[in-house]
Amino acid sequence: SPATMFELSWNGNNSNAYFWSTGATTQEITVSTAGTYTLSITNSEGCTEASEDIIVTENPIPTVSVSPLSTVGICQTVFDLTIGSPIGGTYSGTGVSNNQFNPSVGANTYTVMYTYTDGIGCSNSASTTITVDALPAVSMSTMNTVGDCNSSFSLSSGSPSGGYYSGIGVNSGIFDPSSAGSGTHTLSYTIQDNHGCESVAFGDIHVTETPAITSTSPAEICDQGSANIGASASNGIISWYNTASNGSAIATGSSYTTSSISTTTTFYVEAEENGCTSSRTPVLARVNLSSTASQTIDLCAGQSIIVGSSTYSTSGTYTDVLATIGGCDSTIHTNLTVNASIDISTTLAGPSITVNETTATYQWINCNNGNAPI
Repeated sequence: SPATMFELSWNGNNSNAYFWSTGATTQEITVSTAGTYTLSITNSEGCTEASEDIIVTENPIPTVSVSPLSTVGICQTVFDLTIGSPIGGTYSGTGVSNNQFNPSVGANTYTVMYTYTDGIGCSNSASTTITVDALPAVSMSTMNTVGDCNSSFSLSSGSPSGGYYSGIGVNSGIFDPSSAGSGTHTLSYTIQDNHGCESVAFGDIHVTETPAITSTSPAEICDQGSANIGASASNGIISWYNTASNGSAIATGSSYTTSSISTTTTFYVEAEENGCTSSRTPVLARVNLSSTASQTIDLCAGQSIIVGSSTYSTSGTYTDVLATIGGCDSTIHTNLTVNASIDISTTLAGPSITVNETTATYQWINCNNGNAPI
């Protein structure tokens, strides 16, 4: 046990001479060993007097011990310290207050001191350490974008392993895109250590909706050539096909210029994103045919004919181009003959009537008999 120092002194005149049993000659001495001490004093007149025995008793200091402290987690609550013996002492140290330890002081190793004082005022101390573990490290890596038609799959972006996932569309570590629906969803990954302390990491997963063809642009051409058709989609990559199902894409993009066609042809368009595909929609490339026609017409003098935007009243050959569907032109050739006017005058000579027109054919009628032919 460590020695305790005791001071022994004698009240008297500073001119006295002092002779301690330890051999010291000062008015006051300090001793560290229990025992009996005496003092002789000689004054200035040469008189000497001895003191009574001075008995110094050394009481043993109390035996103090502490039990080890278990490692704790930083999330744990304040708890009472009960590791000291004998009971009745006090605890001190970082994180210690009112004989309680608070783990929220922070992750580290700390010294806890236990001090005990007995009934006669003798004290002793013992110490141990306590380690506060930090919250477990946790992270989530980037998750791939998926389509809402994709199958459910196990989540694996959390680290370290052994935690659990939560969030919309999540059940027992399985993510169901169709249940979550399209959009960006924030998922969490939680790790719990052996103290029950938890750390959480968060990560986003983006779910795209199944695309839909929202509009189409058919096209018309004249006779033969390439047609430029188009389509729009809600999302995804647009692809063009020759068939209503199966087959390989012949082009991609919102517009498609066909190869040269001479008959009306139906093409098909679909959109795809993250493995989810719209239904195929037909888009028509119509081929309109131009035409050429001829007509021969006889008119009487004073008559006329209208062809397209033209009017004809004299003999001749005429060509007119008429615009029709799809920009195809119809060409009409007209052979027009306008006959001369007929002289309907007559000459009366006695009982005979002569028609003056010599180039016509005649039919006489009886006006008095209902215009009957004569």
